[in-house]
Amino acid sequence: MAALLRCCAGEGRTLLSRRVQRLAAQCLGELGAVDPGRIDMPVAPAEKLSSGNTAELARVLLRDHLARSVRGANDVDMLDAAALAVQEVLVHVG
Repeated sequence: MAALLRCCAGEGRTLLSRRVQRLAAQCLGELGAVDPGRIDMPVAPAEKLSSGNTAELARVLLRDHLARSVRGANDVDMLDAAALAVQEVLVHVG
């Protein structure tokens, strides 16, 4: 189960990786509902952000989340939404 979930965690930039993600999602669908308490899935440690440090928060958002959305965009609408989110973060930080 953990291996199937890890297959879905990537960005899906290539045709092969998108196909692997679709097949893993199909397998997960066949298995049915997942009980998160029974899965041995390593979790990345959460980053500690000091309160009031908007530049650090923006860096984490841009690097760890929005950059993946831009690189993994499958269509123009998703790319537009990700680019808008990046612009909003940059405007907020100044």
